[in-house]
Amino acid sequence: MTETRRRIITFGLLLANIMAGFEGTIISTAMPTIVADLHGLSLMSWGFTIYFLFNAIGTPIWGRVADIIGRKRSFLFGTAIFVIGSLLEGLATNMIWLIIARGIMGIGAGGMLAIPFIIFSEIYPVDQRASVFGFTAAFGGISAVCGPLLGGWIIDVLNWHWVFFINIPIGIISILIVYFAFREESKERHAKIRCLGKPQLINRHFGLFTRGPINRTSPYAGHLGNRLSSNRYCLWLFICADRAKHS
Repeated sequence: MTETRRRIITFGLLLANIMAGFEGTIISTAMPTIVADLHGLSLMSWGFTIYFLFNAIGTPIWGRVADIIGRKRSFLFGTAIFVIGSLLEGLATNMIWLIIARGIMGIGAGGMLAIPFIIFSEIYPVDQRASVFGFTAAFGGISAVCGPLLGGWIIDVLNWHWVFFINIPIGIISILIVYFAFREESKERHAKIRCLGKPQLINRHFGLFTRGPINRTSPYAGHLGNRLSSNRYCLWLFICADRAKHS
C-alpha cells in the first residue's frame, strides 16, 4: 500500500471517528432548544443517555462483527447506520422519535469509534501504530471538547435540526473514501457471535446507565437493588460461559 493511499484512508476514518466524538457532546447546548420545541422535558435525560448506552453496547459487538464480515464492510455498515440515525433525528417531531433515532446513532457510533483502530493496525506497520492510535485518540478528545461550541454555533446560525443533518454529508464522504481507497484482503472467516454473552452485556450496560443515586429511603431503592442483582447474575453467567468456552 502506498503512503498516499494510507493517508487517504486515515483521513476517511478520522472523519467518522471525530464525527462520533462530536455527537456525544454537541447535543448538550442544543438540548434546551430541542426540549422546548418538542415539549419533552421529562425525557430530556434520555437524549443524552441513550446515545452513550448503545455506543457502549455496540462497540464490542462491532469488533466481533468485523471478525465475521470484515473490517471494511463493518465500518461502512456502522457509518451508514449513523448517517440514517442522523437523518431520522433531524426529522424528529417528538422526543420519543428523537430518543429512538439517537439510539440508532449510538449503535453506528460504536463501529465508527472501534473499527478505525482495527483498520489502522492492518494498514500501518508495528512501529507506527502507537503514534497513529495516539493521534486518533487526541482528535477524539478534541472533538468531544469542541462539540458544545459547535452545537451552540449551529443553533445560533441555523436551527437544532442541523445539529444532526450536518453529519449526513460528512458521513457520506467518509463512506466513499473508505469504500474506494481501502482494499481489504479477502480471507476465510470462522468467527461467530456468541448469543449467550450479548444479552448479558446489554443487560449490564442498561442497568448501569439507568440506575440513579443509591438512596435506601427512596421508593426506587428496590428497583435499584433488583437491577444490581441482575447485573451480578449476568456477570456470573458471562464468566461461566467464558470458562466453558475455553475448557
